[in-house]
Amino acid sequence: MKKAIGVLLFILILTAGYTLLNFHVLTSIGAENIWLAISVSSALPLAIICEQRFPSPISRVLYVFSMTWLGIILFLFWTTLIVDLLKIFISIPLRVEGVVYLVALFIGLFSIFNGTRIKIKCVEIPLEIPCGITLVQLSDLHIGSIRGESFLKTIKDKVNRLGADAVLITGDFADGSSPIDKSALKPLEGINAPIFFVSGNHDTYADRKKVYHLLESVGVTILDNKCIEFKGLQLVGVGYYMQRGILGVILEQIEFSKGLPTILLHHLPTEWDTAREWGVDIQLSGHTHAGQFYPFNLIVRWMFPYLSGLYENSGSYLYVSAGTGTWGPPMRLGSSNEIVVFRLKP
Repeated sequence: MKKAIGVLLFILILTAGYTLLNFHVLTSIGAENIWLAISVSSALPLAIICEQRFPSPISRVLYVFSMTWLGIILFLFWTTLIVDLLKIFISIPLRVEGVVYLVALFIGLFSIFNGTRIKIKCVEIPLEIPCGITLVQLSDLHIGSIRGESFLKTIKDKVNRLGADAVLITGDFADGSSPIDKSALKPLEGINAPIFFVSGNHDTYADRKKVYHLLESVGVTILDNKCIEFKGLQLVGVGYYMQRGILGVILEQIEFSKGLPTILLHHLPTEWDTAREWGVDIQLSGHTHAGQFYPFNLIVRWMFPYLSGLYENSGSYLYVSAGTGTWGPPMRLGSSNEIVVFRLKP
C-alpha cells in the first residue's frame, strides 16, 4: 500500500511539473491554453501506465505520441530559455522570435528523422588470433512500445549483409515500456550467425528472467556471467548489476584463461581498468546512447568519461556503442543509431 501511494505521488508530482513545462512553452509561442497543457501532459503518464498494464494499439500510439512530444517540448523549452535570456540585453522583434521557434521545431523534427536512421560503423582491431574474425555489436535496441518486430527485421537484413561470424548484444535489448512476446523477436531467428547476449539495466526492469526465456526461444545464447570459446578467442559476459565496483568479483567467479584473447561483454562502460587487470583485450559496452540528443550529450559525458567510440590503453581496447535504438523520445541529435562491425585482424 505504501509503495502504491509513493508511486502515485511521484506520478502526480511529475505530471504537475510537466504541465508547468508545457504551459510555459505554449505561452511563449503564443498558444496560451492551460487545458491544452494539461491534456498533453496527462497523456504521458496515462500512456506509460496503459502500456504496462493494458497494452493495446491505442495505448501504443498514445505512448509514441507522448514520448515524441516530450522531445519536441524540450527543444522548445531550451529555446525559450535562450530567447528570454537574450531579451534581458537586446530587443527581439516578434517576427524574429517566431522564426527562432520555427527553427527549434525544425531541429526537433530533424532529430525524429535522424532517430530512424541506422549507421554501419566499421572498426579494425589487431588481436592474437589465428585468422580474421568479423563480429557485429548491437546494443540498447530497446524493444518495446516504440521499436518492435519491424525494427528487428531491418536489423536482421542489415546484419546479414555484413557476413558476421557472430552477433554480440551488449544489453538493454528490452525497453521495459511494455511487455514483449516471441512473435516480436522472430526476425532474430533469421540472422545468419550465432547471437550472444548480456543483460542491461532495462532488461532488469523488464524482468530479466522473462527476457532470457524469450531470447533463448529464438536461439540466442545468454552469456551473463559465463565464458565460451569461439574461433580461437574467449567471449566473457557479465550481466548488469546495480552495485558498482563489482566487475572484479564477477570475473573471479567465471572460469576463463588469461592467456587466450578475451572479449568482455559488459553493458556499463565502466571499470575498464579492472577488465584490463584481468587480461581483457577488448571490452564492448553500451548504455550511454552517446547522450542521444543535446544537451544530454554534455550531461552524460560528465557522468561517463567513455561516452562513445573506440578507446585504447596499452594494447587493450574499449568500445562504447552509441546504441542501435533509442530510449524515451525517439530522437537523435549529435549522435546516431549504430550497428558496429569489428574486423579482428591477426
